[in-house]
Amino acid sequence: MAGSAPLQVGLFGASSLGRSCLEQLRAHSAEATAACFFDNDSRKWNSVVEGVPIHEPSPAALGAVDVIWLTTAYADEVQAQLKALAVTTRIAFTLPEVLGKPAPGAVPGLSTPTFRTDGSWPRVNVVLADEGWILERCG
Repeated sequence: MAGSAPLQVGLFGASSLGRSCLEQLRAHSAEATAACFFDNDSRKWNSVVEGVPIHEPSPAALGAVDVIWLTTAYADEVQAQLKALAVTTRIAFTLPEVLGKPAPGAVPGLSTPTFRTDGSWPRVNVVLADEGWILERCG
Protein backbone atom coordinates (compact mmCIF):
# COMPACT_ATOMS: atom_id res chain seq x y z
CA MET A 1 0.00 0.00 0.00
CA ALA A 2 2.86 2.33 -0.76
CA GLY A 3 1.77 5.95 -0.84
CA SER A 4 -1.65 5.35 0.73
CA ALA A 5 -2.85 5.61 4.30
CA PRO A 6 -3.14 2.37 6.28
CA LEU A 7 -6.59 0.77 6.43
CA GLN A 8 -8.55 1.72 9.54
CA VAL A 9 -9.66 -1.57 11.13
CA GLY A 10 -12.34 -2.06 13.77
CA LEU A 11 -11.88 -5.32 15.64
CA PHE A 12 -15.26 -6.68 16.75
CA GLY A 13 -14.66 -8.43 20.07
CA ALA A 14 -12.55 -6.94 22.86
CA SER A 15 -11.57 -10.25 24.43
CA SER A 16 -8.48 -12.47 24.49
CA LEU A 17 -9.08 -13.39 20.84
CA GLY A 18 -9.37 -9.70 19.94
CA ARG A 19 -6.10 -8.92 21.74
CA SER A 20 -4.38 -11.75 19.90
CA CYS A 21 -5.66 -10.43 16.57
CA LEU A 22 -4.57 -6.91 17.56
CA GLU A 23 -1.04 -8.22 18.04
CA GLN A 24 -1.12 -9.77 14.56
CA LEU A 25 -2.49 -6.57 13.05
CA ARG A 26 0.22 -4.45 14.64
CA ALA A 27 2.83 -6.52 12.78
CA HIS A 28 1.31 -5.04 9.59
CA SER A 29 1.06 -1.41 10.72
CA ALA A 30 2.17 -0.02 7.34
CA GLU A 31 -0.89 -1.66 5.75
CA ALA A 32 -3.53 -1.47 8.47
CA THR A 33 -4.01 0.01 11.90
CA ALA A 34 -6.45 -0.75 14.71
CA ALA A 35 -8.83 2.22 14.89
CA CYS A 36 -10.93 0.69 17.67
CA PHE A 37 -12.57 -2.35 19.15
CA PHE A 38 -16.33 -2.88 19.00
CA ASP A 39 -18.04 -4.92 21.68
CA ASN A 40 -21.63 -5.67 22.65
CA ASP A 41 -20.75 -5.58 26.37
CA SER A 42 -21.70 -2.04 27.42
CA ARG A 43 -19.41 -2.30 30.45
CA LYS A 44 -16.43 -2.21 28.06
CA TRP A 45 -17.52 0.89 26.12
CA ASN A 46 -15.40 4.02 26.55
CA SER A 47 -12.51 2.00 27.96
CA VAL A 48 -9.21 1.06 26.33
CA VAL A 49 -7.47 -2.26 25.58
CA GLU A 50 -3.75 -2.04 24.83
CA GLY A 51 -4.14 1.59 23.77
CA VAL A 52 -7.15 0.94 21.51
CA PRO A 53 -10.55 2.42 22.46
CA ILE A 54 -13.65 0.23 22.76
CA HIS A 55 -16.84 1.57 21.17
CA GLU A 56 -20.48 0.65 21.08
CA PRO A 57 -21.20 -1.08 17.74
CA SER A 58 -23.55 1.63 16.46
CA PRO A 59 -24.19 1.97 12.72
CA ALA A 60 -22.28 5.27 12.64
CA ALA A 61 -19.24 3.83 14.45
CA LEU A 62 -19.24 0.66 12.35
CA GLY A 63 -19.36 2.77 9.20
CA ALA A 64 -16.40 4.92 10.29
CA VAL A 65 -13.79 2.19 9.69
CA ASP A 66 -12.55 0.67 6.43
CA VAL A 67 -12.80 -2.95 7.59
CA ILE A 68 -14.53 -4.78 10.46
CA TRP A 69 -12.51 -7.81 11.57
CA LEU A 70 -14.63 -10.34 13.47
CA THR A 71 -12.49 -11.27 16.46
CA THR A 72 -15.18 -12.80 18.62
CA ALA A 73 -16.35 -16.20 19.75
CA TYR A 74 -19.88 -14.99 18.96
CA ALA A 75 -19.31 -14.66 15.21
CA ASP A 76 -22.72 -16.05 14.23
CA GLU A 77 -24.54 -13.57 16.45
CA VAL A 78 -22.36 -10.65 15.35
CA GLN A 79 -22.86 -11.51 11.67
CA ALA A 80 -26.64 -11.45 12.20
CA GLN A 81 -26.32 -8.16 14.08
CA LEU A 82 -24.28 -6.54 11.29
CA LYS A 83 -26.74 -7.80 8.69
CA ALA A 84 -29.69 -6.39 10.68
CA LEU A 85 -27.92 -3.03 10.96
CA ALA A 86 -27.37 -3.05 7.16
CA VAL A 87 -23.66 -2.44 7.66
CA THR A 88 -21.92 -1.82 4.33
CA THR A 89 -18.37 -1.77 5.71
CA ARG A 90 -16.22 -4.65 4.45
CA ILE A 91 -16.22 -7.62 6.87
CA ALA A 92 -13.12 -9.79 7.33
CA PHE A 93 -12.68 -13.11 9.06
CA THR A 94 -8.89 -13.53 8.71
CA LEU A 95 -5.85 -11.24 8.67
CA PRO A 96 -5.24 -11.82 4.93
CA GLU A 97 -8.84 -10.73 4.28
CA VAL A 98 -8.29 -7.61 6.41
CA LEU A 99 -5.24 -6.76 4.32
CA GLY A 100 -7.03 -7.56 1.06
CA LYS A 101 -4.65 -10.40 0.27
CA PRO A 102 -5.61 -13.89 -0.85
CA ALA A 103 -5.66 -16.43 1.94
CA PRO A 104 -3.24 -19.35 1.67
CA GLY A 105 -4.77 -21.91 -0.67
CA ALA A 106 -7.16 -19.38 -2.25
CA VAL A 107 -7.94 -19.81 -5.92
CA PRO A 108 -6.59 -16.83 -7.93
CA GLY A 109 -9.36 -14.74 -9.47
CA LEU A 110 -12.02 -16.20 -7.19
CA SER A 111 -13.21 -13.71 -4.60
CA THR A 112 -15.08 -14.56 -1.43
CA PRO A 113 -18.42 -12.74 -1.32
CA THR A 114 -19.58 -11.02 1.84
CA PHE A 115 -22.82 -12.98 1.52
CA ARG A 116 -23.34 -16.34 -0.12
CA THR A 117 -25.52 -16.40 -3.22
CA ASP A 118 -28.46 -17.59 -1.09
CA GLY A 119 -28.09 -14.45 1.10
CA SER A 120 -26.62 -16.24 4.11
CA TRP A 121 -23.31 -15.39 5.75
CA PRO A 122 -20.25 -17.64 5.43
CA ARG A 123 -19.96 -19.87 8.50
CA VAL A 124 -17.19 -19.08 10.96
CA ASN A 125 -16.19 -21.61 13.58
CA VAL A 126 -14.14 -20.79 16.63
CA VAL A 127 -12.05 -23.64 17.97
CA LEU A 128 -10.47 -23.73 21.43
CA ALA A 129 -6.95 -25.08 21.07
CA ASP A 130 -4.55 -25.52 23.96
CA GLU A 131 -4.52 -22.23 25.88
CA GLY A 132 -5.61 -19.87 23.10
CA TRP A 133 -8.36 -19.28 20.57
CA ILE A 134 -7.97 -20.02 16.90
CA LEU A 135 -10.37 -18.46 14.43
CA GLU A 136 -10.93 -20.60 11.37
CA ARG A 137 -12.75 -19.70 8.20
CA CYS A 138 -14.95 -22.63 7.31
CA GLY A 139 -16.84 -21.40 4.22
